Amino acid sequence: MNTIAELLEKHRPLLQGTRMETEATLQSVESRLRVTLPSDVKWFLQSCGYGPANAIPNIVSSVSATERFRCAVGLPAQYVVLDDRNDAGTVLLDTTSPNGPVLWVDTHALPKVGKSPLSPSEAEQFGSFASWVAYCIEVEVDETAV
Repeated sequence: MNTIAELLEKHRPLLQGTRMETEATLQSVESRLRVTLPSDVKWFLQSCGYGPANAIPNIVSSVSATERFRCAVGLPAQYVVLDDRNDAGTVLLDTTSPNGPVLWVDTHALPKVGKSPLSPSEAEQFGSFASWVAYCIEVEVDETAV
């Protein structure tokens, strides 16, 4: 498995954005959501920011969506919404593990997150944030090759 740094080295044009986050911004996110972001996620946002592969579209939107989902569907506090893709589902970061596992959950299965097991048809699981980033790179490469 590739690390985030290795992925950046190999795929810089797909990951490198023009706007990066600061330590202070990320501390504010952690404080507001009462979570500790995995170190890979923090490094990624501070080193890459928001690039074409779109692993995390916007941390401000992530905070807003996380708060909204916590109220609307009882999203457990350990999860941070990385991307609300509306009818295509929601991408969640599990902050309880240093690897930062990611779940891409079907919209209708969101109320089950953290309460009952999700079937493979309800969620795609990525064992780490790095795996999620690798998947986003793959999708971007496939879309630009067409």
